[in-house]
Amino acid sequence: MANFLDLPPELRSVIYHAYVAVDGGYICDTNGFIEGKLKQADGKPICMALLFTCRLVAREMHGLALRVNTITFSTLSGNPGLRDLASKFDFLLHCVNNLRQKLVAKMGKYITQEAYDELRDMYPQFTPLLDALRARGSLPPLARGPYGEAPSVFRRFIQDVLDVTYSFDKRAIREIGVYSPSIGHYVSDMHALCIARCSIDPWIIPSRYDMQQLQLMVLNDADCEPTMSRHDGSEWRFSAAAAAIYFVQSLPDTIRRHLRRLVLLEDREALAYPESHGYGLIPLCKENPLLHVERRVNLWRNVFQPGLLKETPRQRYQLREESTQPGMESLNSCVVTRNVAPWIVEAHELVPAGMPASSYSLLLDGDPVPQLTSRIFQSIVQRDVAWQEAWTMSVDQDRIPGLTSVSRRSWEGDCRVCYFFEALPQAMKDMASGNSIVRCNFDAGEPMDAEKLRIEHHHWNEDNWTRKWREHDPLFWNTEPPLPSWMDLLKENFHHFTIRPGNRTHGEWRRFFGQWC
Repeated sequence: MANFLDLPPELRSVIYHAYVAVDGGYICDTNGFIEGKLKQADGKPICMALLFTCRLVAREMHGLALRVNTITFSTLSGNPGLRDLASKFDFLLHCVNNLRQKLVAKMGKYITQEAYDELRDMYPQFTPLLDALRARGSLPPLARGPYGEAPSVFRRFIQDVLDVTYSFDKRAIREIGVYSPSIGHYVSDMHALCIARCSIDPWIIPSRYDMQQLQLMVLNDADCEPTMSRHDGSEWRFSAAAAAIYFVQSLPDTIRRHLRRLVLLEDREALAYPESHGYGLIPLCKENPLLHVERRVNLWRNVFQPGLLKETPRQRYQLREESTQPGMESLNSCVVTRNVAPWIVEAHELVPAGMPASSYSLLLDGDPVPQLTSRIFQSIVQRDVAWQEAWTMSVDQDRIPGLTSVSRRSWEGDCRVCYFFEALPQAMKDMASGNSIVRCNFDAGEPMDAEKLRIEHHHWNEDNWTRKWREHDPLFWNTEPPLPSWMDLLKENFHHFTIRPGNRTHGEWRRFFGQWC
């Protein structure tokens, strides 16, 4: 060892680098996450024997392995405990957000001028919604987005309406009674306050305490389990982003600062609003300016998969398997933009929310069929974005009777399927020009001429715009090799057995989550 230490420090540094560098870096899959261990990309254990030879070598190598090697995380799947925990967590989060909207729906008359001014300053884009809430006393129907904004922005707005309104008028919570079928009784004032101020983020791996808090907010003794349809053998997963956030936050500060590159493989569909999980990375990237996170979301095995209905993965497959309608065994063009758009607009919101522009990127992964993915984006996504832009211009120019620039974000009655998100057209243009943290590993096509589309259809009413939007060309897409068929892709998301819904009692659920939280 003495001969090694006689080498110049610069040469020792080269040797250290060659020693710790691993082809493909380190990975954290589901088993590694449960065991709390990283491993090499080839599956072998990480060897750091040289680090323990003497104090000088340990000091010189401190943190080097994390600076040199990329750490790759994937969605957490295949483990029964994590599967059930993810399902329960997602169910409870949706219940809490639904309860918040029910509370806000009754809060209009309690929004004082002071509360209104503060909320308007925080969310100027929601000023028309605040005006409608105060005038009507309830929320107007919400368009997909909702109300044209990124879903996570709207969820924060709803929570802040509750919190800010209560801070100026305590009656806002005390006098509101909301009946919830999932609870089975009216929400009390303290219960409502807990729901309003719940700070549990969707990008965490919840602790036992987190689950207990959510259960107390949503479930009573007679209704402990999620809905029966969730126990049908479907695969439920935590996102790769959630796994990475949990891992990084568990590291001491002295170790965390050495991280340089994380790759998050969102290779399968995950739960708990996964498109918004980039927000959980903002504090980590601000703390460590040298860290870069690349989030890769696979389109074919993740983003494209949700259907038009809120089905479980098994229901999604069975619905198509049992249907006699043509095209049901293929990818439906009507779901493509609806599924892709939230990922784009959520990423588009990260830099304004505080994410350093050079610290994060989202890759829309079209592999292993980039040419087919490119055709879908040009034929469907670019067309739908131009359609929304042309429809929006027609509304703003009073070309569509009965609609204004405000009311186009919401609807009374039939859904305006051609409207997605207010920021989507610009976000797509930023992607095309290379000025976005969102990119593709395939040719996403060129933006279509929305003005030309508006002129061609200047005489259309709202029904024409909605009906003609559904006439995509083609209506359905079949996969191409090396991908399996679309039905086989859907089949990857459930097990070929059924879990009986009534198996777990209240006490068993408590003991079960105690093991995995």
